[in-house]
Amino acid sequence: MIIVLALAGVWLTTAVMYALPRRSADMGRPPSGWNQPFGTAVSSSVDHWFQVSGPASPMAAQQFAWDSVPVREKLKADLVYLYGGDHSRVGPIRWLIKWHAENAARQFGSGVPLRREDVPIAVLAGNGALLIAGFIVLIGAGSASFPGMLGAGLLIGIGAVMSWNDSLNYLAAALNHPRTVSEADRRWAAEQQEHQRWSGVLADRPSDAEMAAWLDHDKMMIKSLALKHYGLSNRDVIAHLTLTEGAPRCRRARVLYGPLRYSAYVVLLFLLTEGGVRQVTVDLDFFSGAIHDERRTTFRYEMIASARVAEVAVRFEHGHRHVMAREEIQPHVQQTLILSRAFRLSLVNGQHIDVLVDSYEQGLIDRAREDITFLTALALDTSGVTGALRILEAVSAEGREWLAHERARRQRRLRDFRASQKIPGAIGPAAMLALPEPSEPLDSAPPPSA
Repeated sequence: MIIVLALAGVWLTTAVMYALPRRSADMGRPPSGWNQPFGTAVSSSVDHWFQVSGPASPMAAQQFAWDSVPVREKLKADLVYLYGGDHSRVGPIRWLIKWHAENAARQFGSGVPLRREDVPIAVLAGNGALLIAGFIVLIGAGSASFPGMLGAGLLIGIGAVMSWNDSLNYLAAALNHPRTVSEADRRWAAEQQEHQRWSGVLADRPSDAEMAAWLDHDKMMIKSLALKHYGLSNRDVIAHLTLTEGAPRCRRARVLYGPLRYSAYVVLLFLLTEGGVRQVTVDLDFFSGAIHDERRTTFRYEMIASARVAEVAVRFEHGHRHVMAREEIQPHVQQTLILSRAFRLSLVNGQHIDVLVDSYEQGLIDRAREDITFLTALALDTSGVTGALRILEAVSAEGREWLAHERARRQRRLRDFRASQKIPGAIGPAAMLALPEPSEPLDSAPPPSA
């Protein structure tokens, strides 16, 4: 009986010290399928930052990826459990994911193991001791006295109760509660410290209004350089149009109710002059303001066939972007393409000038507070498409006669402005009723054709 009790004590010790802590570590996971879009985004972000933070050596990186599997799985479950009810995007907690990945990489680099053995040897030894004790009880049951039978019965009863799942869960939580609370407090303090450090890094970040002003200044600089290249002045330009789109593979972000901002832009400038249209396309690095890869073309007004905003498909091949209108898409390849909206200027020779419009897919919009219709109109306006569409549609319809019509429209606006300045309170064409026609033309432009 002493041997049986000793073996049972070995099993009970190993169960309390090794088995139950492992059991409690697997508790508290979120339900399967809960907030699946957020969970998928968290999983992708965790895997990405662990890969980025890992060792540079291919062999060490492969070992780190293997050893960090349980760490990554637990982190994914914790983040979904803690933030899945309040967040729909990973952006607000990306700094936290990155910090955990860097901590795991430092731990791996210092030689601290990340992966524990699936079943500790102590647990196997304890289970073996309990099995031997059961055999001894069965063998000696025939010759044992009543106290011995009573002890054996108690031992078997305790084992049955301990094997009950709910009892094990409760006992595991009770035994590990102090250690769990201590680890949670330590982790919370470390995360708070990192949050304060990261908040200090972002303390001087620009506002959305500042970035909009910087982009406007960049566009003015691009126009100035284009005028200098063509030998033109502002007087030679009847109208200018500036359109922007995010460069391929650039970073992007936005504030609530605001447009998308990019780390790099493709800027298209149209200069409408007496001699035709000068078009300049440049790549703009928004971080530094550097301009590179300038492309220029010139065409007559009669070359413009149409201007419209249409749904297009985008395909990337060998680092180059290919844009196709919906009617050009083959049915068997439609599923492999990215659909978006674009401003398309078509020329009579079959060439197209395309400017992609911002699309607000999943993860870039708070559908509970934002209106997708408003954001679509905002994207058209901030990219310059709204103004360009109005002018280029008129050019495509009127051809070179647009010049005379535009001069007439400017002349009328100028007369209205002068009239509003001479009669207090008068605004617009009604003010002209009280004024004689000017004795001299407002400019030397010829009258518009009928």
